[in-house]
Amino acid sequence: MWEIKGDEFNFSETADINAPVSIVYETAAGVDKYDRFLTDVITAKMESEDICRMIVRAGPLRVDVATKVTYEKNRRIDFVMVDGPPLKRLAGTWIVAPNMDGSTNVTFKVNIKAGRAGKWLLKTASRYMERKGAALVEAFRQQILKESQT
Repeated sequence: MWEIKGDEFNFSETADINAPVSIVYETAAGVDKYDRFLTDVITAKMESEDICRMIVRAGPLRVDVATKVTYEKNRRIDFVMVDGPPLKRLAGTWIVAPNMDGSTNVTFKVNIKAGRAGKWLLKTASRYMERKGAALVEAFRQQILKESQT
């Protein structure tokens, strides 16, 4: 689900993954490994304990972005942009929660505040996230299922 209000864009996608919380969390927390299984992530490297730099495909563009990542083991991973495109804010979170049947409920959320980049960027981002959001969560699901079988 996504929405645009003024100069702000919000996206949220939730899925149930048939794997334990620890495996789902470790996959989402391994931000420096995203380039191994997310087709839109060209490179991902940890520059320090909490700063990850990625080059991401956004349509025909290549976007260099650095995020500060914070971890709450087996519960959530939060990220906020510290360097990248001219946005007031780019932030998001992965939230994982166990289900009674042993599977894991995972939610991915993103918030973009455009500021001077304006509505054109938000509309571009919303179209991109609309197409890619569910595919992103599905790519994580496939990677998690692959890891849980090894």
